[in-house]
This record gives sequence, structure tokens and C-alpha cells, in this order.
Amino acid sequence: MGGKPVKRKRRVLKWVLVAVVAVLAVEGLIRVVYAVRNSRIETVPVPYFAAHTYAELPPWYDGLRSLEWDAELIWKTRPGIK
Repeated sequence: MGGKPVKRKRRVLKWVLVAVVAVLAVEGLIRVVYAVRNSRIETVPVPYFAAHTYAELPPWYDGLRSLEWDAELIWKTRPGIK
């Protein structure tokens, strides 16, 4: 009877160790894949920005911006912004 709790603890410890090793293996694989990918990348395109001028903004951005493009001032504030 005295051996059952020890066997259960060993079994639980074994599965915890297996889980930790599996998580570390997946983490290592992800890091290797990202390292290989990053070594091959030369530039990163930034969405909605090219050649130092902003392109068209997505429609969901209209209510969030406080500045608008202006040909004379470059940027001007939107009226009624709080």
C-alpha cells in the first residue's frame, strides 16, 4: 500500500517532464523556422506607406484619425475632433 502514492507521483512527474520537453521542442522548432525566414528577408513592406507618401487608408480608419492630408499645409486637423 505504501508504494502506490510513490508510483503515482513518479507517473505524474514523468508526464510533466514529457510535456515540458515537448513544449521546448516546439518552441525550438519555431525559433529555427523564424531564424531561417529572417535570414532571407531583405526588406519589410509597410502597409499603406510607399515612397514617403501615404497611400489610401482603409475605410475603417476614417473615424480614428485626427489629421487629414492637405495640399497646402500637408496635414490639418479635422473639425470637431475631441
